[in-house]
Amino acid sequence: SASSCASAAIALPGGEILALEAVDNPTTSFLLQDFGMHELRLCTANGEVECCRFMVSSALGEFGEALDLFNDAYDWAWDGGWTSDLEDAAVTLLVALDDHVEALTTSAGNGFMADSMLSSVSAPKKRIDKHLAKAIESQDVLALGRAVGGVRALILAQSLLDMFMGSLTG
Repeated sequence: SASSCASAAIALPGGEILALEAVDNPTTSFLLQDFGMHELRLCTANGEVECCRFMVSSALGEFGEALDLFNDAYDWAWDGGWTSDLEDAAVTLLVALDDHVEALTTSAGNGFMADSMLSSVSAPKKRIDKHLAKAIESQDVLALGRAVGGVRALILAQSLLDMFMGSLTG
């Protein structure tokens, strides 16, 4: 028989199923600490189970995934052929990079030290933007190589920023 009270559970990426406690609040929220695909299962008052799949990520996670796809795609470009996978990966990297830098700027806060550290990331980002745009527009392998150099400089600057970010945020 169907229960008169609706219930909910969430399936985590590792396969665990967690029951969500019902509350007398029209909105319920929960905090997920694992990145990846999740599935929310709702048992309605009439006993039917509704499923909703969703992805939990972050700007850094999206940037990391975009960077990985870009690295895979540009490795193949050195064989001399421009591919749609490379173009898609370059565009995805540009979007993820914008989101990542925006998240960095927000988390760093204000002040001279934060501005100084963020400027170390903005120079390589500008080079990446410039050279990837040229590479996409004209399928220029040399511009692609310059963009890859910018990505390496950005990763180095990001590493330094990560070392000092704790002192900036408290």
